[in-house]
Amino acid sequence: MSGNRYKVENSNSTGLCLTGLSKTSELDCSANPLIEVVELHNSPGVTRILFGDESPSTSRSIRIGGEWSGSIHIDGSIRSLEYISANHYDNITLGSSQNILDPRLRVGIGALITNSLDEMLEHQGRLDDLLFLSDSSAPTHVEIGLSDDLPFRHLGISGPSPIETLTIHCVEGGAESILLYNLPNLRTVHINGQTKLLETSMCQSLRHIHGQGDILRRKTRGFHQVAVSGIWGTVNSPHPIFNQFPTTNEILTCSDISWVHIPAFSYDTQIRWSEIFDIEIHEVMEGIPIQRMVELLQEQGDDFFENIEDWTTNLLTPVEQYIGMRLVASLCLRGLSRRLIWRARDSILAVNKEFSNQSTPDISQRFTRGANWFSISPRSQRNAANARFGLGLNCWSMPEDSHLPLDRLDIEIWVETGGVGEKAESLLPKQIVNKYSTSEFSTFISAALDKRDDGAARERQDELMECLFEDLKGNFRVLGSEFDEIGCLLTEYGVENIPEIVDLFIDCLLDAQLLQHAKIAIGAALLQYLDDIRLRSLMMRCRSSPEIGRAEANTLHALSLAGRRAYTNGRIPPLEWPAIQNWRNMHER
Repeated sequence: MSGNRYKVENSNSTGLCLTGLSKTSELDCSANPLIEVVELHNSPGVTRILFGDESPSTSRSIRIGGEWSGSIHIDGSIRSLEYISANHYDNITLGSSQNILDPRLRVGIGALITNSLDEMLEHQGRLDDLLFLSDSSAPTHVEIGLSDDLPFRHLGISGPSPIETLTIHCVEGGAESILLYNLPNLRTVHINGQTKLLETSMCQSLRHIHGQGDILRRKTRGFHQVAVSGIWGTVNSPHPIFNQFPTTNEILTCSDISWVHIPAFSYDTQIRWSEIFDIEIHEVMEGIPIQRMVELLQEQGDDFFENIEDWTTNLLTPVEQYIGMRLVASLCLRGLSRRLIWRARDSILAVNKEFSNQSTPDISQRFTRGANWFSISPRSQRNAANARFGLGLNCWSMPEDSHLPLDRLDIEIWVETGGVGEKAESLLPKQIVNKYSTSEFSTFISAALDKRDDGAARERQDELMECLFEDLKGNFRVLGSEFDEIGCLLTEYGVENIPEIVDLFIDCLLDAQLLQHAKIAIGAALLQYLDDIRLRSLMMRCRSSPEIGRAEANTLHALSLAGRRAYTNGRIPPLEWPAIQNWRNMHER
């Protein structure tokens, strides 16, 4: 030891455990390239750990616990960075894969663990691993990341803290992992870009997540529904997820996935696109931003499909196929030939069937700037291309736990053109309801929320809603989960904006073959947003039912008399979606 510097002597040990370093600010491990684990406990003096560059292939695990300086810089390859608290709820581990189900994550070079937001923001783009231990001084809104460079590979934020909204930019290359732990006030996470893994734990107020990733994993207590939007290969949650679909305007503009870059999958395609679109080859090689790609294809007019046909046969996974369909749906809303739209859609559907079992590591990274390169065999390409011509396909193949609303895009194409593909040609509303999975009625609803101007498209929207609710009313769905989803969607959009659909929904709810408690719960949740005499009458009729307990009867009495005012004057606590479960929780306490 010399001054405030502690130099670790060369030895055969692979682990280092130190405690009580109150005056030592720098820990130099460069003389011992074999060290793989460093543990610091109650060492408030240490602000820097150095490993040097003699063994860059060796990655280390760093564990920090007890008293510490509040900011530690680590120079070297980091396999994991862990903070251990006396309260185990505050523990967090950042870095390479911690779970066998996680995607393969790259190790980071250089790390910072700090309780200073300003210091973390200052070092983004310069270090791969950033671990922010937030406290009560944090603002309610935090924005992290850079739009023109890779800000980090691994990001961890742990509380508790007052943070309510998080905006995270990771456009260039995408992040490896983002971990959000013990943030009790966090309500919204917006990721502008993509990450292989997003994990939230003990974020009980979280209600909306938007972004793109391979895996979205939620760990939480309580029964709160979270709306998920964007592009997610796998969504893992112990509680229901509300799938929030893109709006018609978002499908038109691709504004909700603006971070996506469209790659050319071969050098020949790069050359052709550069010539056709009149853009520099290096821009094509980096990937064309999706909104720019839509504009370029629109300018091509009826030639657009010819220019991307080969490209569609290289879309390997449902994630990539969804992005391809976003291009097609956007062009459809811009008025391009419906026959060519159908051909493009059918081509992507054929690839979806051909490559339904494809599993290529890091495949999602192909659609970000500076993408990795992957290839498929010429034979597989030919099979995918030929599949379109013998199309006998009815629905998309995708993981059950993904958020990839391909059906939503099909229905948008149908609203605009009257069909979805060349083989099906024109379809009636009843055929659409029968063609797609009836477990996702909210998919149909979302396609009718933004009303078209008077014309054929508007007629298709209205007829679809009438057909949908008649079908829903006639099915024996006693549990009511579909009504829960639809009710949530309508209230999120704003019941005042869609009075006709809300009216149809209430009529359907009252006539449906639902269990009484399910019908009551959904009706009660709707009364928070509108005063409807039909719903108040439902409360009045059910309050004296022998199945109703005293506490529930009191709530129903208040709702029947006051309606919406029962919530606004505080007589009844707010009822969140999913209404059925939360209504039961409210009256079983």
